[in-house]
Amino acid sequence: PRSTLFPYTTLFRSEALEHNIRQRDQLQLFEIGPVFLPNSAATLPDEEPHVAIAICGKRHPSAWDAKSPLNYDFYDMKGIIEAVLSALHISDHTISAGAHPTFHPGKCASLSIGGEEIGIFGELHPLVQDNYDFLEAAVIAADLNLRHLFAHIPDSFTSQPLNTFPPVIEDLAMIVPEATLSADIEAVIKTNGGFLLQQIDLFRSEEHTSELQS
Repeated sequence: PRSTLFPYTTLFRSEALEHNIRQRDQLQLFEIGPVFLPNSAATLPDEEPHVAIAICGKRHPSAWDAKSPLNYDFYDMKGIIEAVLSALHISDHTISAGAHPTFHPGKCASLSIGGEEIGIFGELHPLVQDNYDFLEAAVIAADLNLRHLFAHIPDSFTSQPLNTFPPVIEDLAMIVPEATLSADIEAVIKTNGGFLLQQIDLFRSEEHTSELQS
């Protein structure tokens, strides 16, 4: 039984990515399908609906009056997933470092909601990508359990009126040990920011030493 849509999904099994990457310089695809999980208490495996997402190619379409665009990367997929969670009004989620043989080590993350793992995403492992003709662009993919995801959608939500005051945007620089995870930094900011904090955008600017980063 398969526990993930990769590589069984037709996004990779068919010519969806291999063929179209030669026709377009930007691809955004998704597929919904069943995943089968072993169940020792039943004759048949459990069947769970999953969604597979794949992006590949240029972040922005090429144009004569624009600089050469960058390719999609891990953070583009992270943004897509966060946009889906926001649209579903799911806020109690955590994105942390993950590991899966399908994905590149160090470029893989796990999505959890309320402490329950919902899915995994990242850049395809080079050994996986070598089995396909994706040209040179990296393929960024995600696999999410829809049943678990939908279970966390609130029955109702409160709409917030538009604020009549402009936002206060603070730019903070911190020097932390190299091994510090961005999720840990974000958790500290959220804890101390309280109800006044609306949004966090983390980025890494430079390395100060071999043991410290900004």
